[in-house]
Amino acid sequence: MSNRVKLVLAAAGSAAVLVALYSLVDLGAVVRTLAAADSLWLGVYLGLFLPQVALAGWRWQHIAGSFGGVRLGYGRALGQTLGGYSANLAIPGKMGEMVKGLWLFVEGRRFLPFFLVVLEKLLDLLATLALLTLALCWILPAPQYQSRTMILGLLLPLLVCWAIGLLLLRRIDLPVRWLNRLVFREDERRLKTTWQQVWARKADLLRVGGLSLVLWAVQVLQFWCMFRALGARIPLDELYAGAPLALLAGILPLTTAGIGSRDAALLWWFGPALGMETALAVGVLSLARVVLPGVVGLPCFWREMRRRPLGRPSHGGASNRGSNEHESGD
Repeated sequence: MSNRVKLVLAAAGSAAVLVALYSLVDLGAVVRTLAAADSLWLGVYLGLFLPQVALAGWRWQHIAGSFGGVRLGYGRALGQTLGGYSANLAIPGKMGEMVKGLWLFVEGRRFLPFFLVVLEKLLDLLATLALLTLALCWILPAPQYQSRTMILGLLLPLLVCWAIGLLLLRRIDLPVRWLNRLVFREDERRLKTTWQQVWARKADLLRVGGLSLVLWAVQVLQFWCMFRALGARIPLDELYAGAPLALLAGILPLTTAGIGSRDAALLWWFGPALGMETALAVGVLSLARVVLPGVVGLPCFWREMRRRPLGRPSHGGASNRGSNEHESGD
């Protein structure tokens, strides 16, 4: 299936979901809810984009340097991060950020940069799932927005997945083969070697993993500010249980920029307690999380596309340090 067809199908999916959702509510009430939003809390919400983007750029700098041997200057890492956000505006499932693999191209190591982008996306997924799992465990004794049965229905599969994931770490060749068949379709020995080199740098993995947790905790707080702007006070434990579901729904490659799928998750979790109009109004505000960084990143996208790729040959891959590192700064 061509990329153009995928984009059309994703846009059609977003439109279909939005039509279905807004048929359930009074559209005028949603507009009035948005018009009455508190400007101070909206300002705080928008202000959180600064630490979000700063952390994302810092993490990409660490990933490129620690696992790719490319020492990016912080300005360049931040520019590539913003440029990836711009590509996400058109490509579903946040897969637009794969373009960063082009910008980190190293002669003789064409596979490694794209592996690093996938590693970054895997860290995003694990961080979001970790926040969700911890919050569901916390609210399980006395949930407010969903029944205990529903919480258990979400939590038990998550715990099973975590258990399977920990077991697979001892047999890393199995997930490596799955990843290769789904994404890379390269020589499995090559992928396994690259992953082993990354896995050997456990301190660096912990560092970027911690950055990922903080990054996504900040993004969840953005939803708290959106609800506060609309006059809704949400306990933080309920927020960290519901908002990650919306974030996960937003990365499904079924809609454009998560429009529709993210709104449906917000409506399902928060709508019964806070009102359907409020939940959908938050969905409208949350669109800025995707659009604003993407628009700001457009100059960075075009600049990176016009630049020469970074790096030079490095025969040791992620484990070869020192003289084979390439430094680029802005």
